[in-house]
Amino acid sequence: MCAFIHGAVYANIKRDKCFCINFLPVNCYDRLVDTINNNNFETDEFKAGGFTLKKCRHINAPYIDEAFISMELSLVDMRDLSGAGITAMVTGK
Repeated sequence: MCAFIHGAVYANIKRDKCFCINFLPVNCYDRLVDTINNNNFETDEFKAGGFTLKKCRHINAPYIDEAFISMELSLVDMRDLSGAGITAMVTGK
């Protein structure tokens, strides 16, 4: 997965050493766009998109209940793809 180094998602993954990837149905697209437009440290982007969060079974992170697949991952590595502190590749298992 890729993450913006100066974003809230990257900071959360770095802090918690885990992350969840959610696959949502197409009918959630507009709500997903709302999460992108409200992705800062002050705003809960999940609330902005109207998504229901549930506690993951194996990691300390939430998953989106509306997802048809959720992958719970422990952090393996974070690498700066840009070389300029812009975008990172995040890998998990």
